[in-house]
Amino acid sequence: MAENLINAGNPVSHSEDSLLNIASHRKALPEEVWEAIFNSIPDLVAVIDKNCKIQRVNKAMAHRLGKEESMLVGTHCHESIHGLMTPHEGCPHMAMMSDGKGHTVEIDEPLLGGVFLVSTTPLFGRDGSIIGSVHIARDITSRKKAEEKLQEYNKELEELNASKDKFFSVIAHDLKSPFQGLLGFTDLLTDDFEALSRKEIKHYIFNIRNASYNTYYLLENLLEWSRIQSGRIQVNPVSLNLSDEINNTIEVLNSNAIRKGISIVNRVESKLVVFADQNMIKSVIQNLISNAVKFSHSRSQVIISSEIKPLTYLHKSHECSCERQCVSISIQDFGVGIPQEALQQLFSLTHHHTTSGTDNEPGTGLGLILCKEMIERHGGELTVESKPGKGSIFTFTLPLP
Repeated sequence: MAENLINAGNPVSHSEDSLLNIASHRKALPEEVWEAIFNSIPDLVAVIDKNCKIQRVNKAMAHRLGKEESMLVGTHCHESIHGLMTPHEGCPHMAMMSDGKGHTVEIDEPLLGGVFLVSTTPLFGRDGSIIGSVHIARDITSRKKAEEKLQEYNKELEELNASKDKFFSVIAHDLKSPFQGLLGFTDLLTDDFEALSRKEIKHYIFNIRNASYNTYYLLENLLEWSRIQSGRIQVNPVSLNLSDEINNTIEVLNSNAIRKGISIVNRVESKLVVFADQNMIKSVIQNLISNAVKFSHSRSQVIISSEIKPLTYLHKSHECSCERQCVSISIQDFGVGIPQEALQQLFSLTHHHTTSGTDNEPGTGLGLILCKEMIERHGGELTVESKPGKGSIFTFTLPLP
């Protein structure tokens, strides 16, 4: 058949160019030379007639399909190569038969085990009619994986750049504001100290104290967040008595709660043990209880409770989902609640959200973002339910030992 074929298309690869050049000059070559050259081509090559039947395949194609050439010759290419009863949608051979032009397509073919760049070039008989085509399939699986990886890196880089920009924006805004308050109140005390009453002096000192604490907490959260982002914090899980950790935190925060007339109730089972990084979990519990107290009304409660439940997650191999026991910890307040539009932006650094407490306590807006990242480092999740005027429930999950 090859001695009747003349290339009238546009070659898309050196392999194809060589093949067609050899095909048109086959009479001048001994049979064994033709076979040696045809089978030395590393790409997968098939000569297909106008009825989609395979006339020849090289060794690379036969080896990839795991069959002898004799088993493939005479079969329909869509059956032997693609495992289909009819040509697949976008078949370059059918497109070529339709318009008489060569085509190049990208095909993900499971039977061949990879992604291929497939080029078809029409073959013409002596009368100028199309009698078939040469298919050359080049394995580009590694290249596609590299491209996908590059796209992932680009996406990560864009996210990192966005986080970095927002990080500096938060620093500029949230550090500037409390310092302006500090400078303003200290200027008032300095300039008008003799004219101020004790009540006014106490008021200014109280505001200076609030601004100082706000700046300190903001710096602490920013430093912790930057350490997590740069990978300098490693999760070192140990078995912890969760109720004890909560009680220790309540002792630290209780004075502020008592001042506001709020009781903190720990309903977590006394012997409940979790597997977590102690410093991270202490920071999460402190942030969430502190927030609950901050946004609670006077003479109300903050309730911490727990529930054991199964957690389904994807195994590292990504081949199966697994189920294990986890503990769900909820911190509920009966305070001002969070509007729906703010809920959607609560854990976003890009949409920075901060609100003052019921006693005008300052907030940094970064504490919840920090908590979310710490819980996710443990394979858990942090969620929130809230209704304005009714209060909020922050829930996070941790693995059991």
